[in-house]
Amino acid sequence: MSHRAKSFLDGTGFGRAVRGALLGGLVLAGASAFACGGSGDEGTDGTGGSGASGSGGSAADGGGLGGAAGNAGAGGVAGASGGSGTGSSTGSGGSGASGGSGGSGCVPKSCADKKATCGTVDDECGGTVACGTCPGGQVCSNTTQTCAPPANECKAAGADCGIINDACGGSVDCGSCPAGQVCNGATRKCGPCVPAKCEGDKCGTLPDGCGGTVTCTACGTGQVCDAVSNKCITCAKTTCQAEKVECGTISDKCGAVLSCGSCQSGLQCMNGQCLPPPPPTECKNQGKNCGTITNSCTGQPVVCGNCLPGEICSNNVCVSCIPKTCAELKKTCGPADDGCGGQLQCGDCTTNQKCYGGNCCTPTTCAAQGKNCGTIADGCGGQLSCGDCPTNQKCGGGGTANVCAPCVPKTCTGMGKDCGDHSDGCGGKVSCGTCTTNETCTNDGKCCKPTTCAAQGKNCGKISDGCGAQLDCGTCSNGEVCGGSGTANVCAPCTPKTCTQLGKQCGTTSNGCGGQVDCGPCPTGQTCHNNQCCSPTTCTAKGAQCGNTSDGCGAQLDCGPCPSGQVCQGNQCCQPKTCTELGKQCGSWPNGCGGQIGCGPCPGGQVCLTNGTCCIPLSCSGKCGYSGSDGCGGSVTCPPC
Repeated sequence: MSHRAKSFLDGTGFGRAVRGALLGGLVLAGASAFACGGSGDEGTDGTGGSGASGSGGSAADGGGLGGAAGNAGAGGVAGASGGSGTGSSTGSGGSGASGGSGGSGCVPKSCADKKATCGTVDDECGGTVACGTCPGGQVCSNTTQTCAPPANECKAAGADCGIINDACGGSVDCGSCPAGQVCNGATRKCGPCVPAKCEGDKCGTLPDGCGGTVTCTACGTGQVCDAVSNKCITCAKTTCQAEKVECGTISDKCGAVLSCGSCQSGLQCMNGQCLPPPPPTECKNQGKNCGTITNSCTGQPVVCGNCLPGEICSNNVCVSCIPKTCAELKKTCGPADDGCGGQLQCGDCTTNQKCYGGNCCTPTTCAAQGKNCGTIADGCGGQLSCGDCPTNQKCGGGGTANVCAPCVPKTCTGMGKDCGDHSDGCGGKVSCGTCTTNETCTNDGKCCKPTTCAAQGKNCGKISDGCGAQLDCGTCSNGEVCGGSGTANVCAPCTPKTCTQLGKQCGTTSNGCGGQVDCGPCPTGQTCHNNQCCSPTTCTAKGAQCGNTSDGCGAQLDCGPCPSGQVCQGNQCCQPKTCTELGKQCGSWPNGCGGQIGCGPCPGGQVCLTNGTCCIPLSCSGKCGYSGSDGCGGSVTCPPC
């Protein structure tokens, strides 16, 4: 087990400090102040301890009765009188909101008790309670745990810009900054970007935080400028291993940097250690730190992250896991899951055995099973091929599966066949005779007498002969058409239809009898479209300023280009907006004319907010142990103090 994993498991060292910072909201009321029972003299009451929600003292060993629970804060005085005897014990850190009997169980607080209408709140008994969701357009307030407009939450947080989180971990946009200003993630106030200066013992060239660089003084003789801290140091080359760093980039303490690798999927590099990313606010609110939970505000799934090696996710909380052995799993071969996310190799099987279901298995044989044809299971998850049968024998022919036996050929009578040649089921053919004159043999071995065109009263086109084939009944002549009278496959005279009967105004069209009828031209100013006279529209009539559009009669109108600097959208000339007009400093945004305009990236060290404002994230300077929002929509975890 690595030092980092062990430190997480045993709660010591760096892992303990960082996990404490990440999961501070997960530890329940174990750190609450205890209530202390008074002396058990007759008639003496126990007193609630000071601190958060202390409960009253309880009787120790046959001594005085426990006092009533103390109120939260300074602790109320218990009201029950003691019996005879002495002795007292510490009370558990319960809710103690009002005096209950000493030593009684904890009564969880409800949403109504907490005056909460949304999100997840502490029930003061070591659990949580979900208080519902907010309607559209509102967020769950961090201060009141009630639904409120986003602007109220920004005002309560003193934020004029940037991104803050509500009580459900959702992002609240507190506005953008005017041109020439940036959002300070630490203060969430707009202001000009102030370039960093060389201060103290800084050396070398470093970013100024506003897109430029600042060059500080050079180091003296015998010193080098540290590539990470930008401070002058005496060269003392180191390694990632020596510094106990397993990821990221560090100084080699001699003017250059060392790359210490990356973390496996699901972990991120924080202060040189691969750790689970900080759980979202909603996960902390619910006391969870792994797997997927349901957001109590939105009902949407929330991913709380992964556990460290040596831990498993149980009920969405990471707990230590002891890997199973092959013996405990009752496995003798092959790979197996150790129950903690790892893999075991449980060995190999001897010759003539195979690993099946984690245990060695001896496959059977065809001879052992009394089989001599076809395919059977080998008893170890595989298949055995038992061969083919000799001529005149069939696999299973005697009624026993996978055993060769003489094959009894089928007869025409047994198959219900009257004619034609058919398979006898034993690899041969049986002839079932021929049909009489004027009959044909169908595919299913039945004799059938075909019909005729005359018998069906048909004299044109093709019809079925009733035995699976087609009859050609010829073509019509003397101006007659097939089906002309409305009866299929019967020739009849055809009366050509007129343009009026066909509802046509212009052009040529079919007359319904195989010919064409000419319906003439359209009046001046009209065009013929689908045999109808149509008056084409104009660009002006359609209000079209540019581009191509339909004239309403099947053709296209060219309405010309737009003036320089404008674009054609929906046949209207449109002036695209600039980044300044849109109030955007960065990112890509709709230009108001169906396209996008790129407003560029933010200067080095700044991030582009979802509202197009550049924001300077909160730094860890002077904030050791802090883990939370960086004020710019992200999160930051600072080294422990």
